Amino acid sequence: MADAYAMIDPAERVAQFRRAETIFLEAMPNIPLLHERAYWLVSDRTRTPNAIQPQLWRDLELK
Repeated sequence: MADAYAMIDPAERVAQFRRAETIFLEAMPNIPLLHERAYWLVSDRTRTPNAIQPQLWRDLELK
C-alpha cells in the first residue's frame, strides 16, 4: 500500500493496488458480515416515485 501511494503514474498506482488486493485476498479470507438496507419515508405529496433515494431529494416537488 505504501508503494502504491508513493507512485505518481495513475496506471502504475492502480496496478500496485491490485497486487496488494490479491495478496490480501489470498492471505486472509474476506467474509462480509453485514449487508445494509436503507428505508426512506417519502410523502405522498411528492411528484416522484416512492423509491427515491436521499441523493435525489433535491429533485422533489410538492403537488
